[in-house]
Amino acid sequence: MSLKNLDYFITAYECRSISDAAQKLFISQQALSKYITNLENTLSCTLFERTPKGIVPTEDGRYLYKEFAPVLSEYNIVSKRVLNHFRQKPAELPFCCAPLIFRYLDPEPLVEFQEKHPHYAPMQKDMSDFSCEEYILADRKNFGIMSLPETFFKARYHHTMLKKFPLYLFVHKDNPLASKDHVSFADLKEEKFLVFDKKSYYRTTLNYFAKPYGYRPNIFFESTDMEQLCSLVNKGKGVMFCAKDLLNKSLYENIVAIPFADDSVDWCIAFVCQDYDALAPIARKFIEFIAANVK
Repeated sequence: MSLKNLDYFITAYECRSISDAAQKLFISQQALSKYITNLENTLSCTLFERTPKGIVPTEDGRYLYKEFAPVLSEYNIVSKRVLNHFRQKPAELPFCCAPLIFRYLDPEPLVEFQEKHPHYAPMQKDMSDFSCEEYILADRKNFGIMSLPETFFKARYHHTMLKKFPLYLFVHKDNPLASKDHVSFADLKEEKFLVFDKKSYYRTTLNYFAKPYGYRPNIFFESTDMEQLCSLVNKGKGVMFCAKDLLNKSLYENIVAIPFADDSVDWCIAFVCQDYDALAPIARKFIEFIAANVK
């Protein structure tokens, strides 16, 4: 005896009508009759007598109802209690996050989302650029926040833009480039570049922007520490490109930030994934909420 057969039998018993019970169960009358017939065949008995006014339980039908109605009622009560328990239990919502993201973004929308959706707990996985990409490509349901030039995003992923800003060249005030109103990567062939480590897209981006001018940049020093790189520029040990907002002029008074003449030299922060439609509904809601509330 299946639970479904018994549940349908009890509904028919209480309605005293195949049509009313089928409507209540959202199935056809033919389907409900088939379930009851299957139960009768299993028990080798007749559970209802069919009359013009509806169905009348037989003695076997009344016995079966008496035995199972309390059991099914208790089962439904327990089922609802268990479902409510697990629905109230916070479910993790993992996403990868590349370095420095929240130096540009206010994290407050993350907290606001969790306040609005207390049953879901956004779980930020801090990773390098390359590790973040591997995480996203490992599963169509994975997503994350990355920072790349917009042209990279368009070529590689589905992306939901959060923030876009121009990049600046950071140079020492005594560098001849410091007197320029704008610079181009064509001007940087002889410069020594200070860059983030190999696990970031910084080097890839640098090569991408320099390639049209026929050279590979001179990588002089690498570090995972943004402040260390700025300190070296401040001492005239090389140049770097970065968002202007990361320059603390009170600490690095010798640095001049020069805009690029080419406005395609930009940096973007975006949610990225392989296939937006493949993400869980709550993940899409999370992305849309953060995108709408980012500052």
